[in-house]
Amino acid sequence: MAKRARLDNWKPGPRARGVRDAVARAYGIAPTELTGRGRMRELVRVRHLAFWVVRQTCPLLSLPMIGKLFEGCGD
Repeated sequence: MAKRARLDNWKPGPRARGVRDAVARAYGIAPTELTGRGRMRELVRVRHLAFWVVRQTCPLLSLPMIGKLFEGCGD
């Protein structure tokens, strides 16, 4: 319960958002599309790559935190 409360109050930092947005731009996709519900093959591939790059560049972020960065794509 306490972990959930901390995650609800957590906001992604500029580094994590910047990495997510940079991956989107590198593949010609709007950053908002990465956080959307789209399921097109290319979009899902880039979203997965962005998850991986954020995980590699921000090792202190937990997977639930990274998921919150992409909030909306799994709802």
